[in-house]
Amino acid sequence: MSKVKTEKRIYKNFGECLTLTNGLVTAMITIDVGPRIIYFGFPGGENFLYEDPERVNVRSGGILEAVFGKDSQWFNYGGHRLWISPEDMPLTYYPDNESVAYDEITGGVELLPPAQRVNNFQYRIEVVMSEDKPSLSVKHYITNIGDVTKRCAPWAITVLGKGGLEVVPQPVNDTGLLANRVLSVWPYTNMADERVFWGDKYISLRQKPGADRALKYGINNLAGWAAYFRNGGLFIKRYSCDPAGNYPDYGTSFETYTDGEILEMETLGQLVDLTPGSTMYHAEQWSLTDNVECPDARSESEIAAAVKKYID
Repeated sequence: MSKVKTEKRIYKNFGECLTLTNGLVTAMITIDVGPRIIYFGFPGGENFLYEDPERVNVRSGGILEAVFGKDSQWFNYGGHRLWISPEDMPLTYYPDNESVAYDEITGGVELLPPAQRVNNFQYRIEVVMSEDKPSLSVKHYITNIGDVTKRCAPWAITVLGKGGLEVVPQPVNDTGLLANRVLSVWPYTNMADERVFWGDKYISLRQKPGADRALKYGINNLAGWAAYFRNGGLFIKRYSCDPAGNYPDYGTSFETYTDGEILEMETLGQLVDLTPGSTMYHAEQWSLTDNVECPDARSESEIAAAVKKYID
């Protein structure tokens, strides 16, 4: 019998959620909407993920209604969600506001939201918790249920809470006279922004509450991890990156976005020609560590020491 306990409960105004816990860490997943992994933290502790119970982050009207129907609205809700890259308005912002079917599986749950109209995609997410570690496996599946081949990639987005520091490793492989990294920068990003530090081996990014400007970049994160230090805890997100892979946005397998409310850690799978009836797959592994000292955002030596202690 699995040591992971699963139960259904109401969480704030997100409706019914499935709660997974192994005594070391707790996750909650919305099933009235989404799905979203809306909570991830230590039992009874602070949520490491961002929540939007006031529904501040919403897209509505205009082209959304023209494509998906009257009164269509897309809500961030917060937490972790599955999207498809490249980003497109309105198709990316599918109004996922209906109830989610689910099945309990060993150590976790399998989630099946309603098939997407117009887009003709069927999402499926498996969330499985370790029995004896503060960690979680999140597996994403996207099936083309239409009759047209689509060029796309899976895109897994985790929205973190305010005030933390993100650390992302840069490629350090020696490619001689050739470039060894790709950096994609979005039009609204100011590369001189004080929130970001472009180091030699790492890039650090501070989520600054109330910041009046957004920032986003992407990189070919060959190490396959990113970390977020916040309030004495450390959230680590891992995934697999193929050095020879064909990734969206000029070749970035990892992207991150921040504004005055949130910071997003975004991992991507490779671009594929998804034929009718076929499925693409993307997996992440999450972990939490407590009692961690946050390094100086502009000290590569402190960052490297924290990486060696908690991540490597």
